[in-house]
Amino acid sequence: MFYNPEDPTCARLKPHMLKQAKTDKNPDHAYAAVNCLEEVELCQREGLRDLPAFKMFTKGLLVNQFGDTFDYVQMNEMMTKCPVIPKVHKSRQPTDPDCPRPAQKSYR
Repeated sequence: MFYNPEDPTCARLKPHMLKQAKTDKNPDHAYAAVNCLEEVELCQREGLRDLPAFKMFTKGLLVNQFGDTFDYVQMNEMMTKCPVIPKVHKSRQPTDPDCPRPAQKSYR
């Protein structure tokens, strides 16, 4: 959840987000709240114009985003219906090779 703590709609939705995060027992689900007054650069980088905003990621890939107002029951429905990218089977090799990182330069 990306929010502005001074906005009444965001203030009303944040407790629902916290309740959903506390009651969701699925170990594959994670929740985060970003205060866009404190994390201005992150919110700008995410292209957010209207708050509150919700983004759902699976393995780092954005799978859904929305800005509707809802409660924790509706949030639970969205979390359980969100698509999940399946794990690569152990016998299969990833298609991308490991990318070596260049050595860090020391400026001392």
